[in-house]
Order: sequence, then C-alpha cells, then structure tokens
Amino acid sequence: MNNTNSLQYQLDNIIDLSMQVGALQAQRTYKMYGPQDAIIEHGLRETLYEKKQEVIEMTVRGVGALNTLTPTQLEYLYPPVLVEAWHWIKQHCRHYATTGYDTQTTEFLSKEDMEIAAKYIALLNKADMLVTVDFKQKPFFHKNFVVLNFGEKASMYYTKCKECHK
Repeated sequence: MNNTNSLQYQLDNIIDLSMQVGALQAQRTYKMYGPQDAIIEHGLRETLYEKKQEVIEMTVRGVGALNTLTPTQLEYLYPPVLVEAWHWIKQHCRHYATTGYDTQTTEFLSKEDMEIAAKYIALLNKADMLVTVDFKQKPFFHKNFVVLNFGEKASMYYTKCKECHK
C-alpha cells in the first residue's frame, strides 16, 4: 500500500466515523438515545480525533498529503476551537507585509479584543502554529507574530530555545 492510498484510506475512515457520530446526534435529537449510546458516541469521537491526528502527522511529515488535500480538508482535521482561533486572529489582527512572510500584530486592538486575542494566540502557540522569530532566529518587533497555515508546524521551520523551549 503506497502513501497516497494510505492517506485516502485514513480520510475514508474519518468520513465514516463522522457519519456514525452524526447518526447518534440524530438519535439524540429524536429522543432515541440511551446511556449506552453516550458511551458509544464518546468512543467514536475519541477514535475520530485519533484518526484526524494521524492524518495531520502524515501531512506534516510530507507524505504527499499537501499535494492531495485542499485547505478546507486540512482545516477539517483540526479541532473546531483551533479553526475558530486561526480565523479570528487572521481577521482581527492587523497584517504587515514583509519579505518572505506576513506578520500580524495585536496592536490597535480594543481591550475586549485583546483578551480574546491572547486566548487564541496561546491556543495557536500550543498547537505549534505560531512563530515569533524571523528566519534568522531574531525576534519580531514587539507584539508581532506569524500564524502558520493548517498542516504546518513551527517546530519544523524554527528551532526552539534550549532553555525555555519557546
């Protein structure tokens, strides 16, 4: 089995599990949902999450997945809260075009938006999708950062500090 078939097999499994979870949600809507169904749904959701993580890892390792998955398909593999964080930061934080990358900043945000941005930036950083140094490992200007696209990880491009691991 080659890598492309393996990826297609994983994606087919994800779609099948998603349909099963959807069927259980429909049962809950029509009051045909018992305690055993809750256990089954929980197991299906865990398996679905694990399968998505496997595909993300295959994508990040460059198993040909980046050539076959659309940005929307890649986005689907991530948890909804991370997708929401990515879109919110991309829409609300000012962009500065620089050579080689597009930095963003939290400057000029209202106090309320700054609280939301801080939460989302921490989430993206935890997911290894946030970069705060340039290609020469120099820090960006204060409050500037780069949010990587789905399927990319900061640790692949930038070395982390050996002391603080940031």
